[in-house]
Formats: sequence, structure tokens, C-alpha cells
Amino acid sequence: AAGLPVVSSRAGGFAHIIEDGTTGLLFEPDDDAALAQAALSLLADPARARRMTRAAFSSAGQYRWEAIYPQWSVVYRGDASPCPVRSA
Repeated sequence: AAGLPVVSSRAGGFAHIIEDGTTGLLFEPDDDAALAQAALSLLADPARARRMTRAAFSSAGQYRWEAIYPQWSVVYRGDASPCPVRSA
């Protein structure tokens, strides 16, 4: 939404939102060299950065409140099926 390409670590939920190489660039947490390389690669290739920005902007619509509200309301009302328990 800011009109800039995304560079993020794979920490938290970002790896589920960002499609590496398409809507942004992901690097391993605590890998400063990879962060620098990702940022520099986008600075060196402005056309690629613009493509990623457009792709990210297009995919961001699925996270608009109007798009996610129905899913969240099911969870908050308690109508969602419980998550299966995973065995260790």
C-alpha cells in the first residue's frame, strides 16, 4: 500500500503473506547479509522492484477488512470447527 517493495524476514506470519520473489523478498531471521543483499538487489533492478510492488498491491486486496471480516466473524462467534490436535 505504500508503493514500495517488501523485504522481510521469514519470522512470524510474513512468510505466509509474502510470496518470495513475486510480492517481495524474504530472508532468514538474523541474516543481516541476506537482508542487505535483498535490498541492494531491488535498488539495482528498479523494474523488478516495480513489478513486485504491483504484485503485492494486487494481492493485498485479499487482506482488506471487507474480505476477511466474514472469516473472523465465524471465529469470534464460535462457529468455526476446532483445529485438529497434532500429536508430537
